[in-house]
Amino acid sequence: MKDWRVMRSFGRNVWLMLSVFALNGFAYFGIQAVLLNLYFLRLGYNAEFIGTLIGFGQLVWAMMALPAGAIGRRIGTRPALFIWQTLHMIGLTLLLSAELLPSSFQTIFIVLGWGVFWLGGAFGGVNSTPYLMRVSTLEARNHVFSAQVAMFSIMGFIGSWVAGILPNIMATLTGTTLADATPYRMVLWLAPVAHVISLVMLTKTTDTEVDGGGIGIEVAVKPLGVLVFWGVLMFLITSSEGSVRAFFNVYLDKQLNMPTAEIGTVFGLGQFLSVIGALSAPAFLRRFGAARAIIFVTVGSCLALAVIGMFSNPLAATFGYISVLVLASVSTAARGIMSQIIVQPRWRTIISGVQTVGLGLGWASAATIGGRLVTQFGFGPYFITSAVIAALAVLLMLGYERKAQVAAVISKGES
Repeated sequence: MKDWRVMRSFGRNVWLMLSVFALNGFAYFGIQAVLLNLYFLRLGYNAEFIGTLIGFGQLVWAMMALPAGAIGRRIGTRPALFIWQTLHMIGLTLLLSAELLPSSFQTIFIVLGWGVFWLGGAFGGVNSTPYLMRVSTLEARNHVFSAQVAMFSIMGFIGSWVAGILPNIMATLTGTTLADATPYRMVLWLAPVAHVISLVMLTKTTDTEVDGGGIGIEVAVKPLGVLVFWGVLMFLITSSEGSVRAFFNVYLDKQLNMPTAEIGTVFGLGQFLSVIGALSAPAFLRRFGAARAIIFVTVGSCLALAVIGMFSNPLAATFGYISVLVLASVSTAARGIMSQIIVQPRWRTIISGVQTVGLGLGWASAATIGGRLVTQFGFGPYFITSAVIAALAVLLMLGYERKAQVAAVISKGES
């Protein structure tokens, strides 16, 4: 914990951004992660529709990443963050209002709202990392990105706990049951409220730059190769992790018959224990470096996904889910750092856009193709396929690390 004393030097802008990430973690990784798919199921939609919808949103996120990055470069990353939270709020409002409309308009508004939500996600995904780089010092950077993941995890845990409890309370108050959509919709309204509060927090930030450097080497020679490598890597990693993001609550609800309160507990426990991964990330990065950290945690994720796929029971599901989330918390911090230091500062928004494209396409594939795999073959083959994709990501990273080592030797010899 001694290393974490550097948090005293974070500065006002960093703390405000961490507060925004905390609110978004509560809404997305907590409330939405537990309840949104269950809400869709209660509205009468099946896993294939849910997968297609999620995939559509991720595709919007991926396709709009580069335009959102270009807009961020033109107007500034800070103004782009306001667009992020505004579109999140509008999108969720449209989605949750759909049930109040005639049935012929319901699906249209759900799709429209989801698309607007992920259009906002493109602005946040591309511009938040470069903004954090601008307002954080070089010495504090590992801890800033690790604290970001920790905020997501802590508030995701709280949101998951709330999401597990409140539907029962709302069902009692409204005279309905958990087989109805109403209790879930009422709790889900907490998400757009969180985005409104986030907008207020963003008004307190400034665009003061304290960037301490971090000049990349490889991009000066072969920027296109680095960008392509990074986009493909993000696609593979997210395709594998996306299996527990897209359908896991459906898996627990439909195949393992787990009650909503227990699903909330599993999700909350995963988010809470992810804090351990986030807090250990700075030491892990210092000891192994970002590249090897990504390799190690992706190997672990591969094994955890294989466990979920091979053993269809609550214990294996809980163990595998928590393992993937804990490892992902380390990987997320490592990816945030690595993506920004392998390029020169002028390329940071661009590689952030490329990263978002890879993430979006990965999640879209996990959801859309996954929905069809689940419908046709069941959940087991779906999780096994995800484990194989994680193994491919490991091989790609090993190839990159080997190439980087050779390049370093050549550079040293020439000097």
